[in-house]
Amino acid sequence: MLDSTKLLSVMSTNNQSLRSMVGTDKIEYPGIPTMLIPTTSGTGSEVTPNANVTLPDEELKEGIVSRYLLPI
Repeated sequence: MLDSTKLLSVMSTNNQSLRSMVGTDKIEYPGIPTMLIPTTSGTGSEVTPNANVTLPDEELKEGIVSRYLLPI
């Protein structure tokens, strides 16, 4: 859920496809401000610049890394 929130934040301010964001530093602009609060202990996604996404058409799970994925 946290990764989805991060990605929706940057997708709302960038005219890019999700596929074009896969990789490192490929997001052009910051997203809308977000506050991420985990409801269970886990990976620490709320404090990392990473998001994992599944691309069903390619049957792949990919990573997106950008400073713009950090919550404000």
